[in-house]
Amino acid sequence: MALFDALIADIASRFGLGASAAPLVREGVALIAGGQGGVAGFLDLMRKAGLSSQVASWLGRPDAAALGEQDLERAVGPGAIGRVADGLGLGRSVATAAMAYGLPKLIGLLTPQGVVPSTLPTEAAAFLAPPAAQVAPSQIRIHKATAAEPAQVAPNRVDVLKAGPAAPAAKRMPWWLWPAAAVVLLLVGWRLWPAAEPMKTETVTAQATAPAPVAETPAPAPKPVAQPQPATPTPAAPAPSPAMAATLPAWLTLDDANGVFRYAGTVHDDPAKASILDALKSAFGAENIKGALAVDPRRASAPWIDNLRHALDSLKVPGVEAAFQGGSVSVGGAIADADRQKIVASLRSALGQTLTVESLTDRLSADATSANAKAISALAGLSGSFGGRDVAAVLNQSVMNFATGSAEVPSSALDFLSSGAAVLKKLPSGAVLEIAGYTDNTGDPDANIQLSQRRADAVRQALIKDGVPTDMLVAKGYGAANPIASNDDPDGRLRNRRIEYRLVKSS
Repeated sequence: MALFDALIADIASRFGLGASAAPLVREGVALIAGGQGGVAGFLDLMRKAGLSSQVASWLGRPDAAALGEQDLERAVGPGAIGRVADGLGLGRSVATAAMAYGLPKLIGLLTPQGVVPSTLPTEAAAFLAPPAAQVAPSQIRIHKATAAEPAQVAPNRVDVLKAGPAAPAAKRMPWWLWPAAAVVLLLVGWRLWPAAEPMKTETVTAQATAPAPVAETPAPAPKPVAQPQPATPTPAAPAPSPAMAATLPAWLTLDDANGVFRYAGTVHDDPAKASILDALKSAFGAENIKGALAVDPRRASAPWIDNLRHALDSLKVPGVEAAFQGGSVSVGGAIADADRQKIVASLRSALGQTLTVESLTDRLSADATSANAKAISALAGLSGSFGGRDVAAVLNQSVMNFATGSAEVPSSALDFLSSGAAVLKKLPSGAVLEIAGYTDNTGDPDANIQLSQRRADAVRQALIKDGVPTDMLVAKGYGAANPIASNDDPDGRLRNRRIEYRLVKSS
């Protein structure tokens, strides 16, 4: 479908999804347009999750910036993402990253010129339609969500049932037998009424809790029989939905931007939100804080919240970044190692020994090391007649996050680059791969372009050092363009300081 072809190709290449990219985009369109209110309803859901500014930036923008993975889970719920991942046979992390990248761009495609459609465009509706021939309306059964099912933004399920033979018409009873049958049934009903009433009540209750199976072939219609109708018992009120389980950790990120502390996070309830805001105002002053907190009952209680005010005194260092998540706290930013060590020691004292306090860079470096190990394994698995596009897809599974203001290749990526070079050298002569460098959105845009160029150049030189021909590699810096995560928190900004790979010439 032309409307989504470019995005499907982009996601397939960027995340190495291959043929799974189109079904994932289809699931994304269904998620956006299939819920109550269609596209407008989905955008309202995003706004209620605290993403109003992001929503405004998506309208009419097929190149819209990616949504933060945590923001995506907060808005649609991890269950919806998990169902997409399981249905397509994808890993949860890959599906989350691909959907966080693709959903804003889908919004841009579905809102041309920034106009939110009242109905799904014809081309998009055709994209959602199953490839099989249309079925008759009588063959479609719509399932409505019940109170016991988890809330989700997804279209009602449509089951297509095989058409069975037409049910035979019931034989008509001779007219002269009706009066006699009615008298007999009245007498029998009167004698059996005390026993029949409890049986009817029991049947209704069972039906309320267990839906009857649907036969593939319709059963023959029963013969009409006149009988007395006892009073229908009042159905029991539906059981209340169980309380939403707290399955996700509470989180809070902070960073100093020239004396103004930016914050973002999600906590379990309004009292927790108020407590955090009071602590921030007390520590830094109401005029020196900027950000937003969301409330999500799925979040567990924050174990650091009671001692947060005391912990914030440790963060009054220019350029500091901190991330509180679950039972751990990470510290990073453009600060000296001595300052970082001092902050970590102070936080451990303020928060107690039950919480883990570590370097933010070290934590994300460990994540990068794990991702790069998987990418090395995927490179080793390339065999046969693989091409440049296959190699680029695997290279993009790696993670290379640069320190703030730095163009030095992280040590966690060196082994991966060596393995990547070995595979690149096997490509046919004439293949050209672009190494794209990126920054976060902090600082001067022109300076960010230059910094991203130095990062791309550094990776190119590392690959050339490992034997890749110089004419196979080009480097280009894009600055803060096309972020893959939110720039509103330290974690997202670090992920945006990255390298991507694109095949620009096959041979």
